[in-house]
Amino acid sequence: MPPELNDAGSRRIPRLATWALAVAALGVLAAWNNGVATLAFAIALSCAIWRWPDVLLSAALVVLLVGRPALDMYSERRLGLGPFAISPAVVFGAGVLWVALVVGVRRARDGKRFWPDPALLRLHGWLLATYVIGLVAGLRWYGMTGAATGVREAARLFSVIGVFLLVLWWVEGRPDRGRRGWVYLTIGAVTPIVVAIWQWITVSGNLELEGINRLQGTFGHPHTFGPYLVPFILLAVAQATQPGLTRRLTLLTVAGGLTVLLGLTYSRTAELVLLTGLVLYLLLQAGQLDPRAVVRSAVAVLLFAALGWAVVGNAVRERFSGIRIGSEAIEAARTGQTENSFEWRLLNWGGLIVVGTEHPYTGHGMGMTAVLNPQRDPATDLPYTAHDDFVRVFFETGAVGLVCYIVYGILLSMWALRAARAVPAAEGSGALGVVAAFIALFFLTAGTPEFGTQTAVQYEVYTMLGLMTASKRTGAPSADRRREAAATKAA
Repeated sequence: MPPELNDAGSRRIPRLATWALAVAALGVLAAWNNGVATLAFAIALSCAIWRWPDVLLSAALVVLLVGRPALDMYSERRLGLGPFAISPAVVFGAGVLWVALVVGVRRARDGKRFWPDPALLRLHGWLLATYVIGLVAGLRWYGMTGAATGVREAARLFSVIGVFLLVLWWVEGRPDRGRRGWVYLTIGAVTPIVVAIWQWITVSGNLELEGINRLQGTFGHPHTFGPYLVPFILLAVAQATQPGLTRRLTLLTVAGGLTVLLGLTYSRTAELVLLTGLVLYLLLQAGQLDPRAVVRSAVAVLLFAALGWAVVGNAVRERFSGIRIGSEAIEAARTGQTENSFEWRLLNWGGLIVVGTEHPYTGHGMGMTAVLNPQRDPATDLPYTAHDDFVRVFFETGAVGLVCYIVYGILLSMWALRAARAVPAAEGSGALGVVAAFIALFFLTAGTPEFGTQTAVQYEVYTMLGLMTASKRTGAPSADRRREAAATKAA
């Protein structure tokens, strides 16, 4: 054996022994004191990230994209649990925060930007302002209880932003990683989908509605599983506009299968978001000034819509047939004499708005909706969530926080659209599908039960926004420049 190989092997053995001893020590510490073990693990992880930042960042993204969707079922609220109750989803979020912090410090030490795009830093200032208002309001009105609840919500939000930053750092200047990221994200969706199919076969989904088996996959409720499927459906439909008959048929079949699962969640909210996303995608595609792309997109959307309606049209009709709109619905909601979820939401929103006007400018505090809501779940005696992001933000941060939150949504949508238009034509349709999904989920808040609190869905969408930046064009003209050139030529 060559001497250099022998030397390398002799150095590797002590290193492996050191790591083995460290793992054993962590096990002993965990048996003795969980807090000490957590601190020791955090220190060991920080040292590893500092030593091998690129390797650990890649490993963290694999775990994040593949594993997080399977943990959402552990994030549901239960009686007797405080704001900092430990669950797999909470541990995962804390780990994401820590990794993002250490990698960010290492990037700063290497002279790299914390925010790869300065525009993202500025627009996230509006979101930070919303949460600062909520944190201060909670501490002012409800003391340490309000502060603890607000800190929990802030930590959850920062973990979502941490995911976004980790993806941006990972794909920065590396288009090949962007493609791998989509593969990891797709693999992560397999577990929820397989579980949902099993629930369909064994009639073991959500059975709260008598006689209806509502699929929820690995999520705590069908209202989360449905929105989780929407971005994948829109992405598949958008990519089906690209050349290749086999590719188109495969993607439309995938989109149709996912739509069947979405329909079997019996979630009107998810169906409304999907419909809105499809319309938005066509509008965004029309803005590209490429007639052939618009025609291809329209054909793909129409084919998909026809297929989806043929498969789940009856179920959709049944879910919407009982909705009453007008004075009758309002009166039923006001008196509580309704079993229709839409009419119940009118009652829920009205109650939260009335209580919210007690502190109209700064709200009651971040996270306090699920503490102070006068409407309570009779099965658990827990206060209901708002089922509307804008109502929730008004209740928790007042009118000032609501304005900041809406401005944030508008600015992030504009940034995402600019990023999508900078993507090469072969991937541009998919990027526009992602943008349409984000806009629909964020702004169709009466149709989605609080996108701002659905952590798994936020992880998914923000990851997609980050991945689509990996293949930004470096020299090709942007859609805005093509538009200007077309206008100049016409003049």
